[in-house]
Amino acid sequence: MRTLAERLHDNRASLHLFAVLLDAQGQSGLERQCPPILAEAIRRGDGDASAASLVDIAESRRRGAAESELIAQCSARLAPQLERFATDFRPLLPEPLLAPGYTGQFASKRFLAWTVNDLQEWLHSLDIREFYRQQFAEQGVDGFLAYSLTDADLAGSLRVDVQLSRKKLTREILNRLQAEQRDSWSGRCRLTKPRPGCVFLVCDPRRDAKTRDVLKLALERRRVRVSHVEELGESRDDFLRKNGPAMAACGHVLVLLTEHSARSAVFYHCVMFAEWLGRRVIVLFLTNCWFQLRPALRALLYDAQGLDFSGQPVADSLDELGSAIVAPERTHPAVVLEQSYVRKLARKLPPAGYLAHTSAPARSLDSAASSSQSQQPNPASPGFIRTRTGTQSSLAPSVPSQQPQQTSVFISYHWDSTEAVLELKRFLIGHGIRVQLDTDKSPDEGSMKIMKGVRDDGSRKVFIEKAMRDCHCVLLAVTPKYLRSENCQSDIEAAYRQRRPLLPVLLTFCAWPPDSSCAAGLRKRLAAIPAIDIGSERLAKKNLARLVQRVQQISGPP
Repeated sequence: MRTLAERLHDNRASLHLFAVLLDAQGQSGLERQCPPILAEAIRRGDGDASAASLVDIAESRRRGAAESELIAQCSARLAPQLERFATDFRPLLPEPLLAPGYTGQFASKRFLAWTVNDLQEWLHSLDIREFYRQQFAEQGVDGFLAYSLTDADLAGSLRVDVQLSRKKLTREILNRLQAEQRDSWSGRCRLTKPRPGCVFLVCDPRRDAKTRDVLKLALERRRVRVSHVEELGESRDDFLRKNGPAMAACGHVLVLLTEHSARSAVFYHCVMFAEWLGRRVIVLFLTNCWFQLRPALRALLYDAQGLDFSGQPVADSLDELGSAIVAPERTHPAVVLEQSYVRKLARKLPPAGYLAHTSAPARSLDSAASSSQSQQPNPASPGFIRTRTGTQSSLAPSVPSQQPQQTSVFISYHWDSTEAVLELKRFLIGHGIRVQLDTDKSPDEGSMKIMKGVRDDGSRKVFIEKAMRDCHCVLLAVTPKYLRSENCQSDIEAAYRQRRPLLPVLLTFCAWPPDSSCAAGLRKRLAAIPAIDIGSERLAKKNLARLVQRVQQISGPP
């Protein structure tokens, strides 16, 4: 009644009321039960036909008349008045093609820029039911919001209960967006299918041109097609319009981090456009200027794959980069490769955010390439030492052994987790922590030859005893096989004899504290020691900093 009263208060001619009295109160009861404006509308009726607007069947009902008789009385009294409101007696008027206020300007606008009125006009042109259009208008749905609508949104919030209508709306929105993409250069770039084995180099085109040309030549020798910025243009849109199609045709985007990258507007817009295209980005650390980049760039590039050209020879870095870009061909004949080379190519590139916190200041690519291409490198060069892998010699950066380390650790591990332990070692060395493994040479010389002899002649135990005396704590690289290994259990016993604190690090998922799969004495000793889990990429990002903090908190002379 409140709704009817408000409607009559606004416009008395917008509503005709007909009342049926079921009790014996009559006209006086109407005044008490209805608001005054409703009672007045019922008594007024339509002109002089007030009796037809008020049907009193209370007396017949009190005498026990049948329900059909009561319905017949109401129909006979109200039929003359109700017939005038039936649609059959209305004149046939054609519905206008466009509602008032529709201008047709929505066709010249982008779908995402449509207002609520533009979307209403578009829905009207699709012959969508008025009830559905009203729901869109009440919810304030414009073009930007309509772009993200799902079938559940249409059925729930917008009450489009007919499945065919929902499918029609979804298909029409998709067709509209595809048509706009085909008509714009940016849309065509996003629809372009990337070519395999093709990369786009992103750098400062003015200051890093020499470095870019050296890397381009090295990649082309490895059968990689390389593109880069050709024209700068007069504005940002002009620049992207000229260089966007070349980037869209490439499957990978190589981002060169140099000392000029943080201040380059071209570098910033290229990285943002590559993210919009959804291309795979690989960050090449030629200079570690990570913390000088804009926060938006660091957020976009943190999870991207990274490669540090300073941590290993340039030739090895290019081999790893080529294996990540070019898919292996199945038509090559069988060849015999060294196991170290196979592991190098199979190793995935770490995240750029990880390298940004662990990589040392790098040399420029042109100087590194020139030194690696020289036929007779100087063996006495202060920055490099000579190592040998199989029959090929290479140059590897050396770590000065004279520089004292504040904290020293010894890593006890199982041989099956060698690759993960070496990555952990490089991470700790990058944070100024001296690391020792059960190697046959000093770990500062970069030797990775592991003593894997089955027969234990006592030399391994002597080496471990001496290494633990020179360290501050012992890191346990815990895996399921580690907890069942006798050699690893002997390492823990030696750490207890040397009174060195233990720091367990979970390389894979393991039950911690250890369960019944390991020895009872070992389980008792490790039960009270908290472990740091780096078994997944997400946990490694979260807990590696805590690992370094735990190691550095260990004070006192060894």
